Amino acid sequence: MLGAAAAIMSFGSLFKLHALLRAVSYRPRVPDAPTPDAAATRFSFALLVPAHDEPDVLGVALRGLALVDHPEVEIVAVVDPADDGGTLAAARQAVSLHPGRVSVFLEPPGTHRKPAALNAAVAGRTQDMIGVFDADGLVSPDLLRGVEDLFARHDLDALQTGNQAVAAKPNWYQLHNIAEYRWMFLSTATRRPDSHRVVRLSGNSVFLRAETLRKIGGWRPDQLAEDCDLSLRLALARARTMTWYEDSLVTIEQVPPGPASFVRQRTRWNQGFIQVLRGSEWVSLPWRQRLGFLRVLLEAPARALALPALLLGVGLAGSSLANLLIVAPPTALGILNTGLLTVILSRLPERFGVRVRFREHLKLWVFAPAFQGLLSLAAVRALWRTARGDTAWEKTAHTTVLPASAAFSQSRQETPAPRYDGGGRSR
Repeated sequence: MLGAAAAIMSFGSLFKLHALLRAVSYRPRVPDAPTPDAAATRFSFALLVPAHDEPDVLGVALRGLALVDHPEVEIVAVVDPADDGGTLAAARQAVSLHPGRVSVFLEPPGTHRKPAALNAAVAGRTQDMIGVFDADGLVSPDLLRGVEDLFARHDLDALQTGNQAVAAKPNWYQLHNIAEYRWMFLSTATRRPDSHRVVRLSGNSVFLRAETLRKIGGWRPDQLAEDCDLSLRLALARARTMTWYEDSLVTIEQVPPGPASFVRQRTRWNQGFIQVLRGSEWVSLPWRQRLGFLRVLLEAPARALALPALLLGVGLAGSSLANLLIVAPPTALGILNTGLLTVILSRLPERFGVRVRFREHLKLWVFAPAFQGLLSLAAVRALWRTARGDTAWEKTAHTTVLPASAAFSQSRQETPAPRYDGGGRSR
């Protein structure tokens, strides 16, 4: 048992090491100048913001989205009328501040889940592109210009843009979460569509061609990780998809406010991956895509079994030289990966509003095992809930605490939305 657990941990750490090295080698680049054809192309956008029990953050997100620099965009707050009145009131206040640019879509009775709510909201849209944002997101005003250009350049069907979790005064697990978001997006960013892997979408700051989305049937309402399932079906449909990361255009979101909330969030993600794994569609992928996608799907159950088994094996087998040699590779890889995380954390741009000092680096090292423990706990919970047939949606809580320098100041959001002439220039 000890040897098998150590092998699984070592393989997982090697995959993470490869991703971390890609993230560390990332260098910001100046965006390409628009081509004549791309500059002349104009898409219309519907930006959907599903919100349940989000009265404290929804208004901020909607007012930020209303400032995006694009002439043809509608920001749609997707709200359950049976939800708390505060969320609907925040959405309607944003409509009053930005009439004609922000609207409210009331979910039909019985939707309750994000995938079903999104499908209902998309059904009545006539725009070319559908964007999805979380209710706690802070968006760069220049994001849509870059998105539009990439869709035109590469004839994309779907595009995942960068997200970054932040916290005003991050504690130990939040620091790890912040660094984790950074390396995950940097390591998967591409400059063109990649046909050799499944581009894994997230549920925030993702853009889809409306025609393609309808062809594949939208989001599946029963999925807990609807974005992962959508990624698979886009790959099976041979859609042109890519991940794009530019520091100045990253969408900022919040870290879950407590360890328990973080574990519930990761439990839902892991359980969603297990749902996709238990299906049979991934078997139809080309072998290179299949292997890469399986690595993502198997990470949760592997972590759930390997780390507890490794600790139990060490406890039962004792600290003999042979056992120490067995656990040495995953331990060494874990230390190396933590060192790379400190490099990634130290390179966070100032716009993310996270101050990284010696104490933050110290927390990253000291609490690295504890953070892995939280991830393992979430994976074990996902396996347990799956075995029980429990597919209830565990919502991630959001707060009003935002870094002062993140993306744009809150005072800027109170200014009126820009007006556009026919050529797309603000005035």
